[in-house]
Amino acid sequence: MKYAIFFTLAILAIASAERHAIIIAPRANWPDYGVQSESCRMYKDLVAGGVKPENIVLMSTKKVSDMQKNPFPGELFTDDSPSAPGKDYAHGCVEYIDYEENDMSAKVMLAIMRADVDALKELTGKENPKVLHSTADDDIMLYFTSHGGPGRILVGSTTVSDKELMETIQYMHDHKMYKNFLFLMEACYSGSMFLDLPKDLNVYAITAADDDHSSYESHCPPNDVIDGKSLGTCLSCYWDNSMEWFMEGGADHTLDELFKHTHEAVAKSSSQNVSHFGDIEGMGKMTLRQFMGDLPAKRLRSMAEDKSEKISKSEVPKHLAMWRAIRADKSELAEAMKEYEEEVFKMAKKEVEVMRLGRAVMSEKAAEKAMKMPAGKILD
Repeated sequence: MKYAIFFTLAILAIASAERHAIIIAPRANWPDYGVQSESCRMYKDLVAGGVKPENIVLMSTKKVSDMQKNPFPGELFTDDSPSAPGKDYAHGCVEYIDYEENDMSAKVMLAIMRADVDALKELTGKENPKVLHSTADDDIMLYFTSHGGPGRILVGSTTVSDKELMETIQYMHDHKMYKNFLFLMEACYSGSMFLDLPKDLNVYAITAADDDHSSYESHCPPNDVIDGKSLGTCLSCYWDNSMEWFMEGGADHTLDELFKHTHEAVAKSSSQNVSHFGDIEGMGKMTLRQFMGDLPAKRLRSMAEDKSEKISKSEVPKHLAMWRAIRADKSELAEAMKEYEEEVFKMAKKEVEVMRLGRAVMSEKAAEKAMKMPAGKILD
C-alpha cells in the first residue's frame, strides 16, 4: 500500500511540475538585429512547445522591428530568403514583451532572475512587474543574447560581471527556485561567465564562445536579402541559429547532443569554440522536452546549406559600413564612404588602445601580444 501511495505521489509531482523560461535580449540598435530576431524565434518555439506564456519572462524591444530602415516594418527574420517572403518571428512575440528598452539594465536582469518583485517595482516603475513563480519542482531555461567581454556581459548600457551572475544563480538554488536550470548564453567571451560555475547546482550552461574568443553573426551582407530587399544588417547570430535549428528538429535531443551539434557545426566556419559548463554529467542526458516541451519539427533549411556570410561581432560594424558603401548609389556614396572610414578608424583606435595598455602595464612584448588580440575584446 505504501508503495502505491509513494508511486501516486511521484506521478502527481511530475504532473504538477512546470516549465519556465527567461529570455533576455537587451539590445535595441539596428546592428543588433540578430539579438531581437533570435530571441523572438526562441519565444515562439517555447510557446509552440507548450510552455505557458505566463511562465515566460521576456526582455526585448519593438524598436528594431519598427525602425524606419526596416524594409519589412514590424517583421524580423533569422534567415535570408532572396526571392521569396521569409519566415517572420516578430508577430506573436513582440506583443508579449514584459521589459522593454527603458528596463534594460544589469540590476533589472538580476532582479528578474531572483524574482525580486520589490526591486523590480523600484527599478522599472511597474506596478505589477512580471517574474517567474517557479518552485523546487520546476525546470527553468534562460536564454541570454547580447555582447560580452572577459568576465562580463552587456545589458543595455550596463554590465553584469561573472561574480554577480554566479551569486544570482547560487541565490536561485538556495531559494529552491528550480529543479533543473538550462542556461544558454550568446555573447563574445561568454564562456568566461561560467568558469566558476559549481557542478552541484543542477545547472547546465552552454555558451556561444569560450572565455577567449568572439562569437560570430551570420546571414550578414550580402546574405541579408528577403524577397529581393537587402536589410543592411546581420539577420542572426551564428551559434543561436544553429542551436535553434537543432532544437526545432525534435524534443528528444539531449542537452549533450545540443552541445555536440552546435560545437561541431559552428567550428566549421568560426573559431568561437562553443563550450559547456556545470552539471554536465548529471544533466547531459536530459532532453529538450524537459525545458521546451514538445517542439514541432519545422526546419526551414539544412544547416549544411548555410553558406551565408559569418562575421566576428567585433568586425560587424565595419562590415555593415563597407556593404552600405558597396550598395550606395552615387548620391549616397560620399556619406557611406565617410561612415566606413569612421568604422575603420574606430577599430584601429581600439587596437592601439589595447597595445598601449599592454605596453604601459607590462612591456613592449606584451603590447605585441596584445596586438594579436581581437580589437573588440574590450567589449564585443
